[in-house]
Amino acid sequence: MSSRLPICLFFVLSSMSASVFGAPPKKFKSAVITKTTPDHRVDIEVDIRGAKHLVLEVTDGGNGSGYDWADWIEPRLIGPKGSIKLTDLKWSNIDGRAQVNKNQGGGPLRVNDKPVAFGIGTHANTAITYKLPKGYHTFRAQGGLDNGGTDQKGSTTSVVFSVSRSATGPVSHVADGFQVDLIYENGLKEVGSWVVLAFDGKGRLLTSDRHGPLYRITVPDLGDANGEAKVERLPVDVGGANGILDAFGSLYVVGKGYRSQKGQSGLFRLTDSNGDDLYDKVEFLIPLRVGADHHAHNVLVHPDGKRLVILSGNNTDIPKSVATRHIRFQSEDHLLPRSTYYGHNTNRRAPGGFVLICNPDGGRRRVHCAGFRNPYDFAYNRDGELFTFDADMEYDVGGPWYRPTRVNHTVSGADFGWRWGAGKWPNWFPDTVGTVVDIGRGSPTGVVFGYGAKFPAKYQNALYIADWTYGRMFAVHLSPTGASYTGVAELFVQGRGMPISDVIVRPQDGALYYITGGRRQKSRLFRVTYTGDASTAAVVHEAPTGPEADLRKLRLSLEAFHGNEDTSAVSTAWPHLSHTDRAIRFAARTAIEHQAVASWSDRAPAESNDTAAIEAAVALARAGSKDLAGKLTARLNKIDFQKLALEQQLDLLRAYGLVFIRMAKPDEATSKHLVSTLSPHYPSKTRSLNHELCQMLLYLGAPGAVSSSVKLLLAADNQADEMFYSYHLRTIREGWSVEDHRAYFGWLARTEGGRGDYVGGNHFGNFLKLVRRDATKALSADRKGEIADVLARRGKAPERPKIERDFVKEWTLANLRPALNRVEKGRAFIRGKRLTEALCTSCHLFNGKGGALGPDLSSVGSKMNAEALLVEILEPSKVISEQHASSVLVLKNGTVVVGREVGGDEETTHVVSNPDKIDDVTIIKRSDIAQRSKSDVSLMPKNLLNVLEEEEILDVLMYLTSGGRAGHTAFDR
Repeated sequence: MSSRLPICLFFVLSSMSASVFGAPPKKFKSAVITKTTPDHRVDIEVDIRGAKHLVLEVTDGGNGSGYDWADWIEPRLIGPKGSIKLTDLKWSNIDGRAQVNKNQGGGPLRVNDKPVAFGIGTHANTAITYKLPKGYHTFRAQGGLDNGGTDQKGSTTSVVFSVSRSATGPVSHVADGFQVDLIYENGLKEVGSWVVLAFDGKGRLLTSDRHGPLYRITVPDLGDANGEAKVERLPVDVGGANGILDAFGSLYVVGKGYRSQKGQSGLFRLTDSNGDDLYDKVEFLIPLRVGADHHAHNVLVHPDGKRLVILSGNNTDIPKSVATRHIRFQSEDHLLPRSTYYGHNTNRRAPGGFVLICNPDGGRRRVHCAGFRNPYDFAYNRDGELFTFDADMEYDVGGPWYRPTRVNHTVSGADFGWRWGAGKWPNWFPDTVGTVVDIGRGSPTGVVFGYGAKFPAKYQNALYIADWTYGRMFAVHLSPTGASYTGVAELFVQGRGMPISDVIVRPQDGALYYITGGRRQKSRLFRVTYTGDASTAAVVHEAPTGPEADLRKLRLSLEAFHGNEDTSAVSTAWPHLSHTDRAIRFAARTAIEHQAVASWSDRAPAESNDTAAIEAAVALARAGSKDLAGKLTARLNKIDFQKLALEQQLDLLRAYGLVFIRMAKPDEATSKHLVSTLSPHYPSKTRSLNHELCQMLLYLGAPGAVSSSVKLLLAADNQADEMFYSYHLRTIREGWSVEDHRAYFGWLARTEGGRGDYVGGNHFGNFLKLVRRDATKALSADRKGEIADVLARRGKAPERPKIERDFVKEWTLANLRPALNRVEKGRAFIRGKRLTEALCTSCHLFNGKGGALGPDLSSVGSKMNAEALLVEILEPSKVISEQHASSVLVLKNGTVVVGREVGGDEETTHVVSNPDKIDDVTIIKRSDIAQRSKSDVSLMPKNLLNVLEEEEILDVLMYLTSGGRAGHTAFDR
């Protein structure tokens, strides 16, 4: 008897299934499907009632996308009147690759050697979107592994099949339990390119074309699958907005004026004076530059509910009429000459980007903090603490002054250290404020807390930050740490071709909305909702308690003195200059700087506590008169550098530097004291200390400082350090030996010839030109003659000897797995390349170079992720391909030879037994072999990584999985 149902009965049961047997789920996600899955396939059924879209997605199963050929087998839409083949419809969007009724090689669809009647052949990772016709309630298909992938030699096919009902457009990732819906998109001619997102009192969204009008959007209700967003242009002579805020009965716009407002740029207030739901009155409140990327951006309501807060980038000037500045005494503050190799913002001086606070009418303006490069948005947490997401100069990627895109806690009086060119301050300077969490490369845009979202508690409290360049959004989970915060960033949403420009939470429905646009990119509106099983009950905020809350309360009490003169400020703040918490010391020092210098200038040189004396010296160097330099250096000279903790050693060096920069160069006694005190510590084992000692000792002309710096340059295992030492040595004229100059220009010649080893492309080439130009200019005529041969030598890439290292640790997957979340950010390209060459390429080919003893690693990143690759390295004998297995040869005389057979002829075979000596070949007559078998032990040593530090291992993993691409986003050093 046939197992097939009669067609009429099949349709009856199909139409009954949703109502009689219960509806299938509204979305589907398979387990990982591999060749061990029965029949290489899985059944799929999804309820599509009321859905407008159907998304079929195939993703990699976790070991890389190699061999991941997949088929949608006999996909159908089923309804009361019958079924239709999905292959008879045209998809509305595809992100990836697919063919109808063909596999990815153009051949017939076959799964586990069985033909497929009809279907869609695809490959991980691919998402296909269909607009659904009406009248169907169920999608039914199978997902299977096509023979085109599973039949390949060494195949490790593994995929996951997913089906959803939402049109996600370019979305490729969303956090578990969340759903992304594309609810509106339109072209540039229709709505322009959207860059800002807000909502009004009625819950309608507000946005603006980057170079055009404002728009108002009424979004469809949640659950209304057939609803569409309604977009209307607002007839008002203000647009080109970077910031929009509905507050105090008005609409505030940080933008540009048109027609009646032509020529105005900055903060506008719009009101509806006649109650027709349109803005008909425009007031211009504050002049600010708006128009380019680095100008004035968003506007918020202050936590006190009485004021406005405005964020600006580093090409906007502070308005002239500012009542109070919480930040004072800003300057460039560099000990050695500074330059740039790209020209952007050259000679644009501090303050950089800033936060401005004002009344609702634009009056009583005060600067809260400054020193940003170009943050686009910011947000307050429930405790009234302000956070932003700042960028860095992309040309600086790979340089020691590059600072990854980062979340900043924007405390009162802070200087976040942006300076033009190579002059950006490192996080450890006591007169700057460090980062909360580093993200890596990116282009910061929208920022919002998840308050009001119908999300699990963890996500309600998260800070959401958008990255325009890489089309992603992170949920940053902040934790109180001392008087400030630290954070952990979780990838929340990501997509290809999805430049996210802003994000908000709409309290009316508890959904998170984000838009794409900017720089003439297409405008889209997305909605993120939670569909998982965790509770979404609103988190009840409770006033924080405990040590961190007490420290923040202390910090806020000190910040109350910022911008104000108060007779009690010095006596209140001074004891906290020695506090163990850096944020407290910063707040206390800033409070003191804002008081009349005469009231505390005598107290600074007399301070007995060394930590407090260093902070007081920083304050007095910034705020005091030059005649106080002698007293300050006399006090600093009494501090025993060797007994200080690293943090205070760095602070002391900065304090000296500020005195020398702002007040007076050191006298002979101070110079001798510092040279004798600091020289024994250079070089140190700490990178930050080496950087500061280098600059100070070169500035002082310390004997041996040049030689030590050249040695550090030659020994550097990452691009950032090479750039640092070569850059700071370039203008030094004294203290060079002939050997030092030969080594320095030799490095330069080799690096010019090996530029492919470096991040930065042409920008790095410009850096080398700058260094060569300045360093050559600093040479005397005699020295040019002495090293003429080296000066003429260019283009020779350095030879890299095999590394010899001491044992570091017995690394296992368990103790390395926690570090894998850092593998794709903050990596050092040169170090990864050199370590890979030293450890791997004697046996393995990589991008056409290396040995052939082991598998070619060139495409390893397309086959496996970092963890899978790490397993292969740590446990090389776990899985050995036949192609690269070692042989066990038992000779007739009883000798056993184990190794890889690498060639020979009809009479002999050639065996390599030692991977460290691949040229050491044993030639064996085939007639002498009594027995041959495959070894179950890999020739590759299992302790290969035990001579590397954790960060070095991550560099190697990233170098391999990136395919050796210097331009990969993971490499910023």
